[in-house]
Amino acid sequence: MSCRTSLAVVESRLEEDPRLKIMWAGYAFSKDFREERGHAYMLEDQTFTERQQVAKQPGTCINCHASAYVAYKQLGGGDIFKGFEELNKMPYFEARKLVTHPVACIDCHDSQTMQLRVTRPAFIEGMRALKASQGIQNYDVNKQATRQEMRAYVCGQCHDEYHFSGPESVWSILGPKVF
Repeated sequence: MSCRTSLAVVESRLEEDPRLKIMWAGYAFSKDFREERGHAYMLEDQTFTERQQVAKQPGTCINCHASAYVAYKQLGGGDIFKGFEELNKMPYFEARKLVTHPVACIDCHDSQTMQLRVTRPAFIEGMRALKASQGIQNYDVNKQATRQEMRAYVCGQCHDEYHFSGPESVWSILGPKVF
């Protein structure tokens, strides 16, 4: 079964709840939003969504739909923050060429120790800003979070809602994803 065929059999959440079309009017989600099939299909589903046809989606979508850690390192000369910035500037299909797998173990676990870790720069920066607003300066989520917090943060680095205002901007974290 091809990706396009398999995606077609996934229930449309827009048909299930037409209010979503109104809520997302002006956004690509108002054209295609389907029941999630899980991590194994997330890159495939993002690549072949109808949203790719109605809007020029940026490389930023790769950040939560693919195993992006290696791409960050390569694009940033070893610096995941620089790599993240470069990936965000690319059109989706250009960025898509740099990744081959959906989210993988390396995105949430240190490859040497298997300790939980956060690899998404937007989340790292978002948590640093949140903690600074609480009086905790220079917060490092990977060094200062408790084990219990890390159990939430590794999921939260993608299962959050982000705001992205254009190719030259960096995402800002808005809060837990509610869908």
